[in-house]
Amino acid sequence: MHLNGNKRGITLDLKSAIGVKILQAMVKEADILVESFRPGVMKRLGLSENVLRQLNQRLITISISNFGQTGPYRDYKASELVLFGMGGPLQVTGMPEREPVKLGGRIVQYQAGAVAALLTMIAMWNRGDRGRGEYIDLSIMETQAGSMDRWVPMLVTYAYTGQTARRQPSIPATAGGIFPTSNGYVNTLNPSSPERMDRILDMIGRPEMMGDPRFTTLEERFKPENAAILDGDLHRLRPRVLFHDPDASVVRLPRSMLPRTKGR
Repeated sequence: MHLNGNKRGITLDLKSAIGVKILQAMVKEADILVESFRPGVMKRLGLSENVLRQLNQRLITISISNFGQTGPYRDYKASELVLFGMGGPLQVTGMPEREPVKLGGRIVQYQAGAVAALLTMIAMWNRGDRGRGEYIDLSIMETQAGSMDRWVPMLVTYAYTGQTARRQPSIPATAGGIFPTSNGYVNTLNPSSPERMDRILDMIGRPEMMGDPRFTTLEERFKPENAAILDGDLHRLRPRVLFHDPDASVVRLPRSMLPRTKGR
């Protein structure tokens, strides 16, 4: 339901003449047609791109398939795991000492849908200049292979060193996460510099820990025994009131949590 809110639905039997006729009537008034049949199905139904273009010169048609409408893989079936693996992200997802894993949910289809939406909007913009629609052939696998998600540093590394990306060990979060307070929750990010670490220590009321070698470097803070100390102190924030005036339009935070800028 969350993917289909504010939409109208209609069921058509496109293997029947009346179903095709109804769709053709809708196409004449439509801006966009999105289809995800196997390659060749639309043509067999009598709804090829040439037929649709004759009905509506301004129509934008986008075909979404596993591997695109052409090429040696066009008729292959696929699954989330197959597309995630062939696209490349599977290589770098998971723990190095274990088998690779896929990100949860239908991440591949969601990403392909987002790319399809972007391409469609670009085509709509282009139609304003050209006065006619166009046809978009979207390969789900190629949206994974061409994604910039984590790929930029990996591609640069390979280009200059020849080293392929690999799965990295899991690094525990330290002084980062969502922690309870007396009247709400506070979210802290992992401090990436000594200054930010000092601000966290000041916030939790532990200024004496500033300069402690256990917390001055990322390597030391990532050690489980040291991270546990920081997280324990953050969990003990519960008795404190961080949000002093919940009814105010502006939330007031402790001074140590406010961004610091250099004066002019």
